[in-house]
Amino acid sequence: MSFIGKGRKMLVYHGYSDPALPPFRTVKYYEDLADITPGHLQRLQDSVRLFMVPGMQHCGGGPGPNVFDTLTPLEQWVEHGQAPESIPAIHFVNNDPAQGIDRTMPLCKFPEQAEYRGRGDVNEAANWSCTHNRRLLQVGPNGVDAGLGGSGHDDD
Repeated sequence: MSFIGKGRKMLVYHGYSDPALPPFRTVKYYEDLADITPGHLQRLQDSVRLFMVPGMQHCGGGPGPNVFDTLTPLEQWVEHGQAPESIPAIHFVNNDPAQGIDRTMPLCKFPEQAEYRGRGDVNEAANWSCTHNRRLLQVGPNGVDAGLGGSGHDDD
């Protein structure tokens, strides 16, 4: 029986600014998983959720919100059936915890992305929401040049 068929849960994340491993390969891998999963993206998200992290480099660091807890949301999902729609993330001044927090922001489940609501402090997570972005499911010209294929995945 498959991972999904057994009701298992997994959280995957990748920094969009990762200089070591291209983030779009992780997106492509997730889309390929959706393609081979009966029920496609919706069914895949019942067991596996991808969180792309804007501005995060390889496993941390970078200008984006790059400090977050994945264990607690995974525990809530496995033990209480509460799948994470977003994960709160923070960024420290100069990536140094001793200097304090300068930004909070939600990390959204793919293919959603954090969108500023247009009011309030742009550096506070409360002023952001996760919105579906179909463009994240499309492979652009750079991806096509890199061999990732055509127009992308069509599942909602």
